[in-house]
Amino acid sequence: EKFSIWTHRDNRHKPDGGLLHGDFPISLDNLLDNICIYWFTSSITTSARLYSEAFNKKTYGMLDNIPCRVPAGLAIFPQENLKLPKNFLAHKYHNIVTYNEQPAGGHFSAMEQPTLVAVDLHKFVSTLENTT
Repeated sequence: EKFSIWTHRDNRHKPDGGLLHGDFPISLDNLLDNICIYWFTSSITTSARLYSEAFNKKTYGMLDNIPCRVPAGLAIFPQENLKLPKNFLAHKYHNIVTYNEQPAGGHFSAMEQPTLVAVDLHKFVSTLENTT
């Protein structure tokens, strides 16, 4: 369900969640590999725990108020669950080196659009190296 909806919001309206459509950006083998790694290494709980703790009513928003001053490279993917504009992100990230709005991808962008992520990462590192 998470892979389906967090990859593209419109998948919630498809009977199979879009997973069996030819244009789904993650192969079923890669999806199963990812799930198995989390499950077999007993790290599935810690991956879900992040969301539970991040959205806890007591702590929600607290981390956003702690500034991050190290260089940041931000890639914004159109199907991500929560997309914030650069001026909102600048409240948290005080040294934004690169900020790129990507043409495709969602929450699992590295699995969905690995080339876009790699190009963006290389751009960030190159920009950072050229400014120091």
